[in-house]
Amino acid sequence: MEHVAAPEPPPRATENVCKELVDLQIKNQRLQEQHDAEIFELKSEAQSTDFLTPENKQQELGDGTGVQPPSLKVLSACRGQLRQAEAENARLQLQLKKLNEAYAIRLKHCARIVAGYADGAGPKPTVAALRTFLETTLEDIRAAHHSREQQLARAARSYRKCLADLSRRHEELLTAHRTPRAAFGAAPSDVALLPRHTVTESSHQMEDQAKREKQLQKLKAQAELERERAQLLVRATMAEEQLSELQEYVDQHLGRYKQEILRLRKLVGTGDPWKVGAIPSDKPQHPRTCSH
Repeated sequence: MEHVAAPEPPPRATENVCKELVDLQIKNQRLQEQHDAEIFELKSEAQSTDFLTPENKQQELGDGTGVQPPSLKVLSACRGQLRQAEAENARLQLQLKKLNEAYAIRLKHCARIVAGYADGAGPKPTVAALRTFLETTLEDIRAAHHSREQQLARAARSYRKCLADLSRRHEELLTAHRTPRAAFGAAPSDVALLPRHTVTESSHQMEDQAKREKQLQKLKAQAELERERAQLLVRATMAEEQLSELQEYVDQHLGRYKQEILRLRKLVGTGDPWKVGAIPSDKPQHPRTCSH
């Protein structure tokens, strides 16, 4: 009895999936380059506080004009850029997640096409083996995406907590910077009824005390700036490590998907789906998450 030749699957299905793989890899490379540039700018802004000239430091310690020190302006600008970088990082991660979801949908569609082709091509045991393999592969894809969503949710919560801590620290620095001005502005009204020489002496003492307090406050602010700069460098390093892990994660899945697609194409071309059960499916390796 002659077997009727089974209809071939549409050739554009696997070609579209391969094209999507290439596009996804190109987009991921662009996102990585953009993120690297943002991290480099953030490090440059954080390290710029080390290059204050001695004249500027002396002016910060000796001036009583009440002008905001340049280091505070640099810190404020650096914080603004850090918030922008975190927002951009969140947006890029969301975009990468959407691309992965779109690719998973296309891969599932291709797998269903192959399963439909197998339903009309071979006997029932062959179809059952191929369907079991495809269902296992789809379950692995779903588990990988679910794990990735959980990792992104934990990273988002960590970023929000760090941003809240930075905002609180910024408010404390602003409050501490305004305190000496208020004390110096309210002092003359308390000694208005004293004799002239007492008022003059008290005024000099108050000015000296205000200068000493201002110098002490600026030294404390400088120490806080150094501590903030170290924290920014640590966070930038952690961001680089996370980006490297994400790149490794994407590369592993891209290679695995390419191998699965090539093997499915070979199986569909040879019409021997029994070989599917002989090849175990590897579990995807998930990237590490840095503990905050």
